[in-house]
Amino acid sequence: MWFFGWLAIGVLAGLAANRIAPHEGPSVDVAFGIVGALVGACLFNHLMVYAPLPAFSLGSVPAAMAGSAIVLALERMLARIRMH
Repeated sequence: MWFFGWLAIGVLAGLAANRIAPHEGPSVDVAFGIVGALVGACLFNHLMVYAPLPAFSLGSVPAAMAGSAIVLALERMLARIRMH
């Protein structure tokens, strides 16, 4: 059940990212938000920052933001490498 909660947080993180810094379009930003939220959940659980980290808690929003930032930074870095 936690997976669906993280999906919902990822959709919200992607929509927020699209409003703050539009990149590829809303659907791509939502996809990055979902992947980032899942990466953040795994990362924070692995580091035991908030263990266990349920989907809707005070720690889930920073985890989703951190994961989304990591995924977005990697995507932009790879895009720059492909351009050269």
